[in-house]
Amino acid sequence: MIDPGTLATPHQRARAADLLAPEEQRRWRRYRFARDRDLFLATRLLVRSVLANYTGVEARALRFSSNAHGKPSLVEGHSEVDVRFNLSNTRGLVVCAATMGREVGVDVEDIQEVPGLGAEYYLAPPELAELRAGSLADRRAEFYTFWTLKESFIKARGEGMSIGLSSFAVGIRPPRLLEYRDGAFHRSRWRLFAFAPTTHALALCIESREGERIEIVSRRTSAQELLDALRTCR
Repeated sequence: MIDPGTLATPHQRARAADLLAPEEQRRWRRYRFARDRDLFLATRLLVRSVLANYTGVEARALRFSSNAHGKPSLVEGHSEVDVRFNLSNTRGLVVCAATMGREVGVDVEDIQEVPGLGAEYYLAPPELAELRAGSLADRRAEFYTFWTLKESFIKARGEGMSIGLSSFAVGIRPPRLLEYRDGAFHRSRWRLFAFAPTTHALALCIESREGERIEIVSRRTSAQELLDALRTCR
């Protein structure tokens, strides 16, 4: 994960932009505000750095595609390594989750943001019941834990919003799929994890076998560290 604010100098931005494919360059330039341009650039720098480390392919040579619902992947045959990944960004944080040979979804949200609609719109009845049973003081953070867990599950499955938010339910104590509608059929296939870095809620959904132990390695880095690492890999 990376704070996009660490991409702070014209030299850093120029080096990061040099890694982009032509379509990424065009998307980057279309952003009107500097904050949005830096968020996009930090996201592409992070994913290219992470996947270059996994695959051994030079960062700027990596090519991406996406399925019909927008889930990204490396172009087929681009690498001999079966690496799967997912991305999420919000104000103040960019996250890239990568796994070997298993699907993964990640979502991060700034818990200082105000949701546009009430919890009843986003959450299924079992989730609302658990949210309301908790402490009123923690309700905002817990709402975002539910939200990010649900988003990570949707993103891991790669079917976008064709999966209705009310078609499945998660719990947060501990993070898990509940025996509820569609989620009941997937409980043994997916593992959920929730984290709270700084003022953010972050959730992971990882494909797994029932009872399998999953080790998660997390690293917070900076734009300069990523750029320096890429320079030494050339």
